[in-house]
Amino acid sequence: MIEGHRKAAGTLAGVMSPAPESLVQYRSGTDVTLTFGRFRFEFEMGDFARRADAAAVALGVVDGPARDRDELADLATLASHGVISAPRSPLGNHLCDNQESLVDRDGDVVHWLRRLIFRGAWLDQQISEGRIDPVFDAGFHYCSATSGEPVAEPERLPDWSALRFGTQPA
Repeated sequence: MIEGHRKAAGTLAGVMSPAPESLVQYRSGTDVTLTFGRFRFEFEMGDFARRADAAAVALGVVDGPARDRDELADLATLASHGVISAPRSPLGNHLCDNQESLVDRDGDVVHWLRRLIFRGAWLDQQISEGRIDPVFDAGFHYCSATSGEPVAEPERLPDWSALRFGTQPA
């Protein structure tokens, strides 16, 4: 079983009620809820699993090619519950086998998965509301739709590629 630091403000719908002053800012469904401060984002499980997969790729936990259904379920379970108690795939077993390294190195992988999932949904919401625009010039970035100022990029991401699933030790 892999456990993350649960203080990372991610909750499963129905497990913990958000503060009454929370604002639902993004909603694709009601299967999984992430709460950060006053913001509450609600996800359909497929949307959440795809976002967990993209976050795991960005953090180096897995390679770029798509995962199968059971691997996506394990990533979504880890990101939403902070725990994989019954792995469904070799990836889930790998995450459980490397629990200490994933939790104690460069912060908590669960925290970072949630953080990247939240950021992606926040960006999508800002684009859909016309607040920011994606810009394709010398690179790809986001700018304010009103001022044209760049949207701050996240700080350097932790790198878990040394523990990447499928990577054999040298």
